[in-house]
Amino acid sequence: MIKFKNVSMLFHTDKEIKAISDFTFEFPDRGLFSIVGRSGSGKSTLLNLVSGLLKPTAGKIELLSFDLCTISQNEMEFIRQNYVGFVYQDYILLEHLTVYDNLLIALDLKGIETVNKIDDVLTYLDMEHLKNTQVSKLSGGEKQRVSIARALIRDVKILLADEPTGALDDANAEVVYNLLKEISKDILVLMVTHDKMSAQTYADCVISLSKGEISQIEYKNEIESTKINQNLVVNQPHPLSIKEVVRYSNILFKKRIKRIVFTAIFWMISLLLTALSTNLLLTNEQTIIEETITSHETKRIQMVDKSYFEDDIFQANLSPILESFNKTKIYDVQVQMELLSFLALYNQSINQPIFSGTGPIYYFEIDDQLNSNEISLTDYQVAYFINRGILNDQIENQIGQVLNFKNHQLIIKDVIETDFGKFDLQTLLSDPFVDFKRFHDFRTSKISAEGLSALFTFDYVSVSVNNYDTRIYSSNIIDDTPDEAIIGLKPSSSDEIVIGIQQIAEIANQDSLELTDIPQYLNQFYDFNINGSVYSYKVVGVYPSYNYLYLQGESYDTLVNELSYDFIKSINFAYVLNIETTAQLKQIAKECLEGDLFILTYYSGMLETAIEYIQSMQVLYTYVSLFSYLLLALFIYYFTSHLVSANHKNMGIFLSLGGRKKDLSKIFIAENIKIFIYSLVPTIVLHWLLINIINSFIVETWNFSIQIVSYKPLGIITTILVAGAIGYITIWSSLKKIHKMEMLDVIYDRS
Repeated sequence: MIKFKNVSMLFHTDKEIKAISDFTFEFPDRGLFSIVGRSGSGKSTLLNLVSGLLKPTAGKIELLSFDLCTISQNEMEFIRQNYVGFVYQDYILLEHLTVYDNLLIALDLKGIETVNKIDDVLTYLDMEHLKNTQVSKLSGGEKQRVSIARALIRDVKILLADEPTGALDDANAEVVYNLLKEISKDILVLMVTHDKMSAQTYADCVISLSKGEISQIEYKNEIESTKINQNLVVNQPHPLSIKEVVRYSNILFKKRIKRIVFTAIFWMISLLLTALSTNLLLTNEQTIIEETITSHETKRIQMVDKSYFEDDIFQANLSPILESFNKTKIYDVQVQMELLSFLALYNQSINQPIFSGTGPIYYFEIDDQLNSNEISLTDYQVAYFINRGILNDQIENQIGQVLNFKNHQLIIKDVIETDFGKFDLQTLLSDPFVDFKRFHDFRTSKISAEGLSALFTFDYVSVSVNNYDTRIYSSNIIDDTPDEAIIGLKPSSSDEIVIGIQQIAEIANQDSLELTDIPQYLNQFYDFNINGSVYSYKVVGVYPSYNYLYLQGESYDTLVNELSYDFIKSINFAYVLNIETTAQLKQIAKECLEGDLFILTYYSGMLETAIEYIQSMQVLYTYVSLFSYLLLALFIYYFTSHLVSANHKNMGIFLSLGGRKKDLSKIFIAENIKIFIYSLVPTIVLHWLLINIINSFIVETWNFSIQIVSYKPLGIITTILVAGAIGYITIWSSLKKIHKMEMLDVIYDRS
């Protein structure tokens, strides 16, 4: 059964220790062999050599037909699963499990599906009444019998017993000796003991060791061979399925509710901090725009070219990518006319501008289906007119009403319902300056091209004069101005003009002029390039306070009429894109950053401020993110290290029963994954909730209707991947140390 040929075992510590010296002996396939001797004589070393826990320094050991000196780890694990059983002085049982569960593990690791043998073995050992009793509640003798039962149930061929009665009283020791004696009739039992008297009484052969050498061999009984098959095949050890790995993680690792809760909370805190900092790090210009326009479920969005703010005559050229969008051209009267009196929609009785405030009040969409005397108003414009006394009825009763303007009348043909009406229509009725921050479905009033042109009777016009933006006023504006306020005269004929101090300096080709030098340039004709057309006027005066041009009334009207023909072409315009999918919104966000587009909506200024804030905080977010990942790494390392140190014994038991080291790694990983999942689920929920709380706080505190912190699944995914990588590295390093240790060192935590 077992052959030792000139086996020696040396240990190297401070000095060389010879534990076994030139040991040669052949053990048969059955019988009770007792190995006795003083401490340090090599008894336990001999058992460890038989079990494959140690490999000899010299010599050869054959177990059945296997060479233990050259056998692989997989083959040794297979032998432990099927042929070798262990009984230790302190039982080495899973104390938190029942007797039944301890025996079931032994069957599982061997790959035996039937559990009928458990009842048979317990009956054989007269322990069936203890089947469902937790091991920690058993006496010492009962625990040792369970340990023996665990070996027997696996049908081992060799039973190694290391001081099996060392912790028992005489009565229980006698029970164990009798049991081992009975077992030895069928298998080989190697028992190490200090009790020479009991060895003489129960053993078939007593081998005495002294300083690692055989000092005496005494046969007490004749041993007959059972002619066991000596050419057994070594297969791969039984691997655990995923289901078994999960179950063993529950079995091997002690479950303390407080520890699990404590660990899960710290996992959650570190994961949450890491996910949030990662999200902040991932927040940039595009994510802010994307999250803002998608979170508001925007359906229509106003877009212009960035040159909108730079050119003298604005254009709204869309990116070719966005040309395919369903879009509408709109006209921004506010920007064209400036300030609050841009659109000359005057109530005849009060002669005051009716358009003021913010938002889409100023936008008109050309509708050729309307007659020149018809207009379709949005519900918020109607509410605005009611508030200002322009209309005096309910919003829904306005169709057919007439709006009287300074030189024109328009009939309300339709009231356009918008989503603004769902929120703040009543507020608008009481407060004309209501913030349009909740307005997401961008809609405009409609008017015909002829009707829009007819509305404009200008007190001044904004034009390009000699490539400079300026205003041309009717001289009526300065009729009441004292003559001495003007250097020169006021215009009295159609070819005369009063200009500003800057214009006269340009005529003189100087950066500036002294007031005393101005008269020499007066009463002369000069050419003025107005919106690309050249006009010749006689400069009769200079208004030193403003850089505006003032024409005599008749001349002013003529100029306005000439310009009004091209008004619809030159007025500032943009596009409203009709959004159908979220992908289109993201495409718009991308084009805003990579192209020359600009979103002209109620939150455009807020976006700019938010982007500047995020850019200024990027360095801080980077440091916070690095700190959070470091904290996560330290916590994972602490947790895994603690898990190893707290469960050394159970892992050693698993290995002693033939459990594979690969499976032990899987079990260890499964336990970490479970704790990780316990933490991850609330982390995902809290992560989403905190981002919404942060954004809501920003909205309420800073009045920002934008998503300054974007929720990106990539934040959680990155955290999971990094945590997984850190966890794998720390688990690998912890288990590498376990794998290098001898099985008994693992059991007794002798690291």
